[in-house]
Amino acid sequence: MVTRHDTVYHLGDFCFAGRSNSSDAMNIYSHAMRMVHGRTVFLRGNHDKGLQHADYSIYRRIEGIKVFMRHWPPWQYPSRFPHSFYIPSDVDLILCGHVHDNWQHHVHRVGESLVPVVNVGTDVWGYEPVNLSTIMEELAR
Repeated sequence: MVTRHDTVYHLGDFCFAGRSNSSDAMNIYSHAMRMVHGRTVFLRGNHDKGLQHADYSIYRRIEGIKVFMRHWPPWQYPSRFPHSFYIPSDVDLILCGHVHDNWQHHVHRVGESLVPVVNVGTDVWGYEPVNLSTIMEELAR
């Protein structure tokens, strides 16, 4: 499903490291990422304690769409994780994980705009990675 030409954005809670030391978590992460095709961009989730090298959020233009990604939905934990709460005002789409609720998308107000928020957790996408084209098709429905 993922080719060596793809970029995979993993939105956190990768290793459920708990209080594991940083070198153990890095070894687990490094080994697993060698098994994934394509280029992997990893964002840190609340269970990724040993992976301090990862950012909490990322903002990219992908196929002409301005996409903001972070582990948490934008309405969760604004005071606990303020460093990941800022969302650019010109964003077209927000991708998140973290929740294990059975929802694929909601709408969130960013400034004056209503922006779709998509839960990319594999538990709501048939336990497979979901690509941007599929996400956009689902939102168009």
